[in-house]
Amino acid sequence: MRLVLLRHASAEDRYVFHMNSNGAPESKRPLTNAGVDQMKLIGKGLYNALDGNIQRITTSPYTRAVQTAELFQEAFPENQRPQLEVSDLLTPGCSYDTIKRWLNGETNTVVLVGHEPDMSWLMQEFTGAQSQRTRFRKAGACLITFEDHPGNSEGILRWFLSPSVLFKLGSQ
Repeated sequence: MRLVLLRHASAEDRYVFHMNSNGAPESKRPLTNAGVDQMKLIGKGLYNALDGNIQRITTSPYTRAVQTAELFQEAFPENQRPQLEVSDLLTPGCSYDTIKRWLNGETNTVVLVGHEPDMSWLMQEFTGAQSQRTRFRKAGACLITFEDHPGNSEGILRWFLSPSVLFKLGSQ
């Protein structure tokens, strides 16, 4: 099984959003125009890095994560787009054990789109890394592979790519 963790792209500033949103909840904070443009190329870069071999994209229900997932899905040829699902499992503060159980038995490539510090924490938990925590930049991603699936084997971190590297891969 292959697991990709993807942090959402650049979102509106919290303060500006709350000042201009008439009290809308944090979960509704969208990507900036630059974040949308960034994710269009990063989506192509991630598609290239994974050879287009993805069966499912699962995202946090927060607007910025859903937008990131949709933009990534658009990087695929229309007849090869992976299934996109929104799940409360990936809201900020998500549970590693719940996600591990949810992935149990999965054999395909799954992309999880979420938030910091959750993406960094999940990468650490899935790989068994006990070293200093690594932070995902906005629109950064990693690939973790499992001999079997997350419930039965420890993952191996294959790559951890910054947005700038994914951007370059998408520009090719």
